[in-house]
Amino acid sequence: MLRGVSAIREWLSEFEEWAEARSVPVTGSAGWILSLLNTCEPRGAWSLVARNYDDEIVGAIVLVDDVRPGGRITTLVGTDLGHRGFLPAESPDVAEQLGRAIESVLRPTPIPTFVSLGPLPAADPAVHALAMALPGAHVVPDDPIPLLLLNQDDINRCYSHGMRRNLRKAHNRLERDGRRTEMFFTTEHADIVAQLPVLERCHRERDHAHGRESDLDESVGRELWRARIDELSRCGMLELATMYIDGDFAAHTLGIIDGSIYRVMEGRFVTKWSRYAPGRLLEGAMIERVVSHYGIAMIDWMTSIAPETLIASNGAEPMVRIHWSNS
Repeated sequence: MLRGVSAIREWLSEFEEWAEARSVPVTGSAGWILSLLNTCEPRGAWSLVARNYDDEIVGAIVLVDDVRPGGRITTLVGTDLGHRGFLPAESPDVAEQLGRAIESVLRPTPIPTFVSLGPLPAADPAVHALAMALPGAHVVPDDPIPLLLLNQDDINRCYSHGMRRNLRKAHNRLERDGRRTEMFFTTEHADIVAQLPVLERCHRERDHAHGRESDLDESVGRELWRARIDELSRCGMLELATMYIDGDFAAHTLGIIDGSIYRVMEGRFVTKWSRYAPGRLLEGAMIERVVSHYGIAMIDWMTSIAPETLIASNGAEPMVRIHWSNS
């Protein structure tokens, strides 16, 4: 067991090599984990690492404790804001070992602890093996995460009739009003970091326009958001797409190039340009680029939040959550 942020950070370089060799999805990667560790309390995170007889990693799980009055909630690092989680384990047997280790750590503690792990892929045998190793655990359905399976011969077929009409109306309004538009895509770390202030303003403004608090209103949320962008862009996995109308920033998306899948971390637009649906137009350009530039045939929207607001989806991955208590 590794206890504390500093111990886990030292171990992550070894884990990174293991995860990359096995094409672990980004939400189970070292960079994704590290971005959250940067905002954790020094002793708030802990990890269990399974090794074989040659002392090689065969599985791992990184958890974070949130101590509250009357008890503690333990969650899987990286699943904040409903992001899909991943359980790095080479086999269900390894996952079972990790489940038994979680119980051995938490069962004896006097603090009432509720463990909530997820969302996790419902089809992953390792997820169910870990749950079976926790006596009394429940595997409960979670909201599915939308996917877009791309038709590379005709992207327009991915859109509903209504969405195609909305995209045409947006283009027509821009042309009729004589607006000049520009779109840019970059994976350069320096370019992305330089845009953080304007991305943050756009992110918060759209959340508030919907009448809700933003995950960037509090310092912890902002630090996590910035750390995640910084880590992923340093790894060369993050792509920033931006749209400008008459030279003014109008919309952005942040996408993760994760092997054969393009994962959309966020998308926002500036409210004053809503007449022209800049978010939709930029997402449409992003989808075209995913196909033409990267040759990728699947977009993962990463969370189950507000699927009705997506530009398009034609599939979904079932998700579950593991619930367990030490009392």
